[in-house]
Amino acid sequence: DDTLNNVLKKVTLLLDLIDSAEASMQHFDSRVQTSSDSKASTGKGKVSVLGEKEKNVLVLGAGMVASSLAEYLGRSKHTTVTVASQYENDAMAVAHNATRGKAVCFDASRPGDKLRYLIEEADIVVSLLPAPMHPIVAQECIALKTDLVTASYESDEMRSLRKSCEEAGITILNEVGLDPGMDHMSAMKIIDSVHERGGDITSFSSV
Repeated sequence: DDTLNNVLKKVTLLLDLIDSAEASMQHFDSRVQTSSDSKASTGKGKVSVLGEKEKNVLVLGAGMVASSLAEYLGRSKHTTVTVASQYENDAMAVAHNATRGKAVCFDASRPGDKLRYLIEEADIVVSLLPAPMHPIVAQECIALKTDLVTASYESDEMRSLRKSCEEAGITILNEVGLDPGMDHMSAMKIIDSVHERGGDITSFSSV
C-alpha cells in the first residue's frame, strides 16, 4: 500500500534525524517530581522502537575530562548523556561530543531540589565535581537508589556512607579519575613486580 509505505518512510526519516542530533539545551524550572519511587515515575528503562533499552547517563560537571567521557559514553544511539554545569556554554560544548547529548544549567554549590530532579531521570550518575561535593550527590543517589561513579579519591565522609549504600542496593564507585588511576596503575606495577620475584605484600601505602 503506497500510503503505508509513505508513512513508514517518514517515520524512518524522523528516527534518522533524532539519532543524528548531537546536542540540545534544556532549562529546568523549579517544578520537581516528588515521587519516592523514581523507577516508576520517570523514563528509566524505556525501550526504543528498535527494541533497545534506552539509557540516561547524568554527568555532573563539565571540566577537562568531561568531553572525553561524554564522547565515550555517548557513542551508542540508545544512550542520552545529560551534562549538568553551572555554565551553559561549557555544558553545551561537552554534550556536543555525545551522539545524543543534552545540556542542563545546574549550580552544584546550590543543588536544592534540582539535583534530585536530575538524578531521578538518570540510570547512573557520574560526578566530576570537586571532591567535597560528592557526599551530597551520593546521599541523593542513595535515596533514589541510583548508582554513582566519582573521579576523586575516597574521602572519610564518602566511606561513611557504605552501610547506607549497601542497604539501598546500589554501587558507588570512587577513584576512577585521572590522578587516582595513575596512582593505582603505578601501585599495581610495584605489587606485580614484587609478586613476580616471589615476594609477598604485607602492607602498602601510597602518598
